[in-house]
Amino acid sequence: MKRYVIVGNGTAAVGCIEGIRALDAEGEITVVSGEDRPVYGRPLISYYLMGKTDLAKMNYRPADFYEKNGCRVLYGRRAVALDPNKKTVTLDGGEALPYDALLIATGSRPFVPPFEGLDTVEKKYSFMTLDDALALEGALDGKARVLIVGAGLIGLKCAEGIKDRVGQITVCDLADRVLSSILDADCAAVVQKHLEESGIDFLLGDTAVKFDRNVATMKSGKTVDFDVLVLAVGVRANTDLVKDAGGSVNRGIVVDQRCATDLPSVFAAGDCAEGYDSSTGVQTVSLMNMHGRNAVSGSVNYRTPFTKERRFYANASAQATYATSTEFVNHKRTVNTFMPSASLHVSYEQSHTRIEVGANAEYAHITSDEAGFEPFNFFNITYGAEGHTRLPLKMELTADAKVYTRRGYNDTSMNTDRIVVGASLSRGLLNDRLLLRLSAYDLLGQLDAVNRTVNAYGRTETWQNVLGRYAMLSVSYKFNKQPKKSAIK
Repeated sequence: MKRYVIVGNGTAAVGCIEGIRALDAEGEITVVSGEDRPVYGRPLISYYLMGKTDLAKMNYRPADFYEKNGCRVLYGRRAVALDPNKKTVTLDGGEALPYDALLIATGSRPFVPPFEGLDTVEKKYSFMTLDDALALEGALDGKARVLIVGAGLIGLKCAEGIKDRVGQITVCDLADRVLSSILDADCAAVVQKHLEESGIDFLLGDTAVKFDRNVATMKSGKTVDFDVLVLAVGVRANTDLVKDAGGSVNRGIVVDQRCATDLPSVFAAGDCAEGYDSSTGVQTVSLMNMHGRNAVSGSVNYRTPFTKERRFYANASAQATYATSTEFVNHKRTVNTFMPSASLHVSYEQSHTRIEVGANAEYAHITSDEAGFEPFNFFNITYGAEGHTRLPLKMELTADAKVYTRRGYNDTSMNTDRIVVGASLSRGLLNDRLLLRLSAYDLLGQLDAVNRTVNAYGRTETWQNVLGRYAMLSVSYKFNKQPKKSAIK
């Protein structure tokens, strides 16, 4: 029986538990939870302070989640050391947990600069966990003056949560605008105006550098009186376990596309992990969701259609189709088509670019109930090359060149050779359910003009030289239901 240990008890840990149980219903799962409570939605702590939710509604999974998934949860415990050679994790009480697969999902912690005099401030708080929110709630009253250092997401969510429960809120930040890491000046101004209309004051381009009890001295020399201080300067990934064990760490724990670290049987996910972001082409601290399955099998990749590594791969397929259609051309006739086909494609991809070369062969046998209609057959071969590359704004450019060759078995009028050169620009919206594609194609080819009698009524079809160009805008939408999660008992 495989032993799984998960250090951390947030959303990444839940994803790991569910991933493991999707493949292994019997393995032992131990969760080391630094907080004394089951998993909950951390972004909801501001809504709790606003009175828009309660503690029960903040739970991220039902109360029996751990029991149903056969998990042993160690609440209020902390992992302090990792030994990848012995495959053990040591807890703060000295207990060593053996593992066959380990997930580090330790998240992040508040970053607190070494402010002069910070130790003289009695009521100072962070704003990342539910315990932080409950502690802050106990310090609030209708007349409290609150100083929030940091105008990022954490600081502004705190301000939003407490604005109707205090007398005054001042937010300061050394940046010249709110949410400076994600918004440009114009968008930031809109957000700031909305918050100012809610009674929140801002000191931007200025920040606290010194504290003396309930007085903050700003970089500009100004002073701000306050009763409650909230530090929301930023966060740092909790990487110490892997770093001290000799694993690779940058801003976060470095993982590959399987969420695996470079320590054997050790995975990482959530705010503590740093992986390749295919949309930017750089390493990014972000959540990945394949760690649970890989802790079991080690075979699931978290990837987009483009990967960072150079890859060669081939795809081969075969299929057969049968179609019947009823046509009305002066009279009624039914046409039946049987068409088996096979294809082979070889691809090379690196980063945001993929090149494919391939060939497709298909045979068609066409019959009809029309009087005098003679069955005929033809053979198509298509070969060519196609290239894909990513562009800004999540667009994809495709260019291709293909050669079509058709040969009729009992009718040479079917013979044709045609070249198609084209390009298309596509953009996915609504999580790629809606696809917009603009295509332009240049058809070049030759087919001898013939008059061919096709039925007993003497009707003829004229085949002419093929030469043309066209552009097309297509819109498609996927209607797909997400599969229901299986219950593991």
